Amino acid sequence: MRPRNATRRRIVGLAAYSLLVGAFACGDDGGASSANAPGDGPTRTVPAVDPGPILEAPTVDGVLSLLAQDHRHARRALGRHRLSYTADFSLIPPDLPRPSPGDHQPVPREVHDELTLSWAGDDDRAPALHLRQGPAEEASREIIILGEETYSRLPHRGWLHRTIDSELHWTWLDDAERAVHDIVAFAAPQLAISVASSDDGRVTLTLSRAAERGATRTPAPGSWRSRAEFSEIDGTLVLGREHGLWQSAELKVAYSVVDEEGRTLTGEASLSAQREVIPGLEVAAPATSAPFPERIRYDVERRRLLDGLAR
Repeated sequence: MRPRNATRRRIVGLAAYSLLVGAFACGDDGGASSANAPGDGPTRTVPAVDPGPILEAPTVDGVLSLLAQDHRHARRALGRHRLSYTADFSLIPPDLPRPSPGDHQPVPREVHDELTLSWAGDDDRAPALHLRQGPAEEASREIIILGEETYSRLPHRGWLHRTIDSELHWTWLDDAERAVHDIVAFAAPQLAISVASSDDGRVTLTLSRAAERGATRTPAPGSWRSRAEFSEIDGTLVLGREHGLWQSAELKVAYSVVDEEGRTLTGEASLSAQREVIPGLEVAAPATSAPFPERIRYDVERRRLLDGLAR
């Protein structure tokens, strides 16, 4: 959870493809762990973090290390799958007297975010993914990548297509994967974790507010997070026993923070996330799309316009 202008890197990053709608790439995600080559399948996955000891005796730091795993690890461990979340963030100032000229009063901040990521690829060298962000299908931002072709759509606009030419989409997949990590990390300074149930396939954890803050998990001094006082932390988290990846999460955090002028603002952050493994999942190109508009380079335009004069 962050203030509205930085609520999450995924929100800003995914929204940015309104400007970078064609800037995507095919290939290996160079910043990821080298535990698996790009063509390795799910059966060859080596856990990025050993989940066994962590799930036997969960700690906040241990659970955060599992949630921090990137989407590359999820692709290797789970194969084709779909993850989604709904998140709400708010920060509300107190009732204040009518401002005088020149006063700068805080304004309410509210963000609602919905995201769905479908991964239907068997090899990072031939990605097949559909990423959608937005509250409704027509009002959402979407991108589909199939091999070397990318299709993108802005809210209430038609689909555009072009050849992929960067690797930004791997970052967006990692951001979607770590959505659960980010809200748990926000609550971490006063988070208590206990095991609600456990079986051979998964472990269900209860997340609650601890009586005291954990000094080792306090954000760096000067950060607004270091001043946050938590009044409620309530939720559950389900992790896969074999790979430590999250399967579902429900978390609500209520807090207050005092701003630079001594005013107390109250905030809430909530997240509901689910993941489903779907072996037969497919991603298809949109039925219709137009070429992504690109401006002709000056030298190309000059040669075309002057071609007749040069003869």
